[in-house]
Amino acid sequence: MNGGPGRRGWLGLRSLATLAALAALGVVVVLAPAGSAGRSSGDVEWPTVNGTLDGQRYSPATQIDASNVNGLKVAWRFRVKTPGSENYPVVVGHTAYVTTTYGNIYALDAVTGTKLWSWTAFKQRNIGLALSAVHGFPNRGVAVGGGRVYGVTPNGALVSLDQATGRLGWKVSLGDPRYLSESAAPVYTDGMVLVGSAGGESGQRGFEAAYDATNGHQIWRHYTIPALNAPGSWVKGHHGGGDVWMNPTIDTTAGRVYIATGNAGSDFDPRVRPGRNLWTNSIVALDLKTGKQVWYYQLEHHDVWDLDSASPPVLFPTPSGLAVGEANKGGFWHEVDASTGKPLITPVSFVYQHRVVPKPGGPAVVTFPGFYGGSEWSPVPFSPQTGLVYVSGLNVPIKVKVPKKQLSYKVGLDVGTSDIAATGAWTKKYPLAGTGTFTAIDVNSGTIRWQTKEPVAMVGGATTTAGGLVFVGVSGKGIFQALDANTGKVLWQQPLGGRIDDAASVYSVDGKEYVLISSGGSSIGGSGWGGKETPSPATFTAFSLG
Repeated sequence: MNGGPGRRGWLGLRSLATLAALAALGVVVVLAPAGSAGRSSGDVEWPTVNGTLDGQRYSPATQIDASNVNGLKVAWRFRVKTPGSENYPVVVGHTAYVTTTYGNIYALDAVTGTKLWSWTAFKQRNIGLALSAVHGFPNRGVAVGGGRVYGVTPNGALVSLDQATGRLGWKVSLGDPRYLSESAAPVYTDGMVLVGSAGGESGQRGFEAAYDATNGHQIWRHYTIPALNAPGSWVKGHHGGGDVWMNPTIDTTAGRVYIATGNAGSDFDPRVRPGRNLWTNSIVALDLKTGKQVWYYQLEHHDVWDLDSASPPVLFPTPSGLAVGEANKGGFWHEVDASTGKPLITPVSFVYQHRVVPKPGGPAVVTFPGFYGGSEWSPVPFSPQTGLVYVSGLNVPIKVKVPKKQLSYKVGLDVGTSDIAATGAWTKKYPLAGTGTFTAIDVNSGTIRWQTKEPVAMVGGATTTAGGLVFVGVSGKGIFQALDANTGKVLWQQPLGGRIDDAASVYSVDGKEYVLISSGGSSIGGSGWGGKETPSPATFTAFSLG
């Protein structure tokens, strides 16, 4: 199929399109974030977990394209014993920064994979308390800026390390580790480190916060739901919610921060939280300097299925102006105006939909998608070449029964039921259960350009490049693929041996392009996703043309 026209946006968005055009003309492409001194003028970096602050996951590198991608070979591989990795590597200069489960951080030579230094989170106090906070020990990356590397730990700490040595500079607690766990990568911008929160299923009140990058002092904190038991608040008792599961997306020109928020607590028993439960299951725009809310757009009103907006938002230009998009666990792609939050298209479904509301005291029901379905934390890439976004989907139902009597709150668990499953003999009645989709959506028309049906649920997102490619992992199969960005045709694939629950980072050093992908799998979820479900040793594999 024919791709859409190239696009131009404003600062950040415009720069990507411009760089891609220059690369196509043979002009040297240079990205120059802070901390990149000493690198070659031909380097293309990947300085944040999503490549750029706008979240597009689009690399202007063009050396690898549809004509030669089948020549990709392993350039280097780095493996550790720690099981599980959901990492989105950051590459600054000649160094790649990667993480594993628990928040362990490694600095690697981006050309050879040689370990330069490492920092372990195991020595941190109360590291095991995160298990009681339901969400386990995943970690999805770091931020780099101002000569420092910033990471989070599952017991709710933000750490600052020296970029050259890995030595700890400062550490701050983000909250009580009995309720709060941290897994999303921080984001660095203009001397600040932004970080979200996870812990809604344990009663944690969700937030996004900004810290001074030099000393760890909090600049602002924006809570996504009202205070517990505050007058007029819908939050009764210790029930929380509104997690910010993934990293924020930033428009530095407008001074805006865009976050996606999780479900309200208790997850499946809405009797404790009447009303629409603002501002859960939403895209929320904040002022970058103050953290004050500018607007919100709620994707799921009074959610009774745990259908978070877990994926990070993505910014892209449209004829209507700058838009922000979000793919949620409800299985719909949404686009809204980045200035106002007003919808621009009719939401687009990318997985099977069959929603059933469980009634308190009623029989168990099967509903599609379930809390392991739709789109998980998977970031959605946008290509200015094709005008398409690429959405990873999960056809995973749940079987749930809500008790007649409300369950009392317990520290570490607040889902409203003890009778819930994503696997079992009952799934045999549902042939789609445990399968996936990978969908290309035209952002201008709000229509599906193409969609692939996958044998396993698709988790972790994808990456697109100026070489006309989309790189994506077939999660539970452990197969890493390169697709034609216009048609979805598989051009190359390579088995990696472990689950792939993340997306590649594409960079070049001294004129040579590399595609770096993490494998090992998720330390949370997995039930009902199909294929390999047990995490394997964290492995980082870089591919090049030889």
